[in-house]
Amino acid sequence: MKEYVRLAEAEESFLKQKSWLQWLNWGDKNSKFFFNSVKGFHNRNRILFIHDDHGMCLTDAEEVKDTIVSYFQKILGGSSSDIVLDSSMLSWVLPRRLSLSQSTSLDSLITDEEIQKTLFSLKDNKAPGPNGFNVDLFKKSWSFLILFNFA
Repeated sequence: MKEYVRLAEAEESFLKQKSWLQWLNWGDKNSKFFFNSVKGFHNRNRILFIHDDHGMCLTDAEEVKDTIVSYFQKILGGSSSDIVLDSSMLSWVLPRRLSLSQSTSLDSLITDEEIQKTLFSLKDNKAPGPNGFNVDLFKKSWSFLILFNFA
């Protein structure tokens, strides 16, 4: 029974991360609403159509994918001489610049204390990266990570 409860809690934690529902902490587990919210989140992140270079609206998933890939290949695959940089555009995109002291502090080594302070300031059920491990796992295993210098 303990193993079942542990696995059910792990599944619920996984689904909460996928649903992006911050307010659903103690709601009905395995509810239709809960699973629909997971599906809804994924549907919001889909690109259903795109306009190509000629202004044509493409709706086929394969055409949309190919258009996006070719666009970025054109930008990233070309030489640096193909890119035109306008200084006024750069100042709009990057309105603030770092001071010399700020720039120098970025080059300094990051301490374990800084990592710990940042990690422990995050909410437990958040996934910090593509590995899917939530913050709670790292908080609970912090002493192990420091012991073996994985941080």
